[in-house]
Amino acid sequence: MLLEGVKVVGINLGMANAKIAAMSQLNHVESVGLSYERITWHYIDGNIQFTNSWTERS
Repeated sequence: MLLEGVKVVGINLGMANAKIAAMSQLNHVESVGLSYERITWHYIDGNIQFTNSWTERS
C-alpha cells in the first residue's frame, strides 16, 4: 500500500483501567487517524494494482 499526500488528522491515546484486575495486564493503545489524497494497493499474489484518488476524476 502506498499513500500520497498524507496528513495526520488525529491521535487518540488510551489506557485500560489498571484498578480492574482483569485489565491490569493490558498495554497502552494509540489510534492514529490519517487523511490522504491518493492510495495505491498492490496485491503481489496475482500482480493486481488499484489506485484511487480524491483529487482526480475517473
